[in-house]
Amino acid sequence: MTTTTKSERTKYENIANTTENLKISCAQFDSLVEQLNAPENVKNSGEVMQLPREEFSKEIQGFSLLTVKKLMVLGASVCQVRHNDKPIGTGCLLFEKCILTNAHVIRDARGQLLDKLSVSFNFEDLKTGSKQFAIKKKPLAYEYRYTPQHTMDYAVLELKTSAEALPPPLLKHYSAPPVTGGVIIIGHPAEGVKKMDMSLIIERSKQLDAVNKHILGNPENPQVIENAYFENRQKLDGSQIEYHSCFFHGSSGSPVFDDSGNMIGMHTGGYGYIKGEGSFDSVIEYAQPLLPILVSILRQTKDKRRYVWESFRAEKNTKLVVKHADDMDFRPESTNSCAWEHLTSDEEDMDVDP
Repeated sequence: MTTTTKSERTKYENIANTTENLKISCAQFDSLVEQLNAPENVKNSGEVMQLPREEFSKEIQGFSLLTVKKLMVLGASVCQVRHNDKPIGTGCLLFEKCILTNAHVIRDARGQLLDKLSVSFNFEDLKTGSKQFAIKKKPLAYEYRYTPQHTMDYAVLELKTSAEALPPPLLKHYSAPPVTGGVIIIGHPAEGVKKMDMSLIIERSKQLDAVNKHILGNPENPQVIENAYFENRQKLDGSQIEYHSCFFHGSSGSPVFDDSGNMIGMHTGGYGYIKGEGSFDSVIEYAQPLLPILVSILRQTKDKRRYVWESFRAEKNTKLVVKHADDMDFRPESTNSCAWEHLTSDEEDMDVDP
């Protein structure tokens, strides 16, 4: 058997025609390290190598298997909203036989409400059919408003079928949104089958960083991206939950869950723009928090649909919702947007007399 020495095994040869490239790369190394050092105040190349690891670890958010299993069950209550049997958005069974979705999902180009609506809860496979449930013509509750003082975009649609034929409603899983953490969206992006997308809440102090990061990845459209973000954001009241998502058209109205499996918002839109080649992209996506929506639903149904109030009063996690809805002196448009956002669990657990 022939043996080789260590020096023979580690013998290397230069790659042909690379000498000049090697000289250029070596000459550029020191300046590259200097550029990387500057913004982070690091002192050597070893620390530079650590930066990507630290940044990468900040973006990693695990979801427990228990949460994923829970959401697989709750996902049965997510539905596709259809008009004349064509998909137009996403919704979810919120309580009794009532579907929550975005108002803009059921509006046409002139702002008129669509009729002949239906929903399907089991459109999960293109190879199999899905059962559809017809919707009553008039929404149970509805509000569509985009102003810096008050943003609202929701519709509650009432099914014609009995509640016994439906999956479990999601109202009992409602919670105020956290300031940070993971989110999971379940919906029908691109008018397709039901899917799940996982992301992270972008903290308010880091939202501008997220915009700049998007610009770095799309350097050919910096001004378009800035306009898409800042101009559209000025139309909102500031209570939105922001994150990155691949859910665009067809997913409006999707329920958004936190990393504990609580329903915290409704996926509503994004700061979108058209790229140079004509394709669509979005800087950041956002959801509306549920509290103002739920308060609005109760106020609109107070004198005509008492069963709605009974459904809310029956849940332990909606006491604050009922309190605000019952207090007609409380006006979300006349308060700071912080009144609606990121409530603590203590506030949610406060006692309210029935």
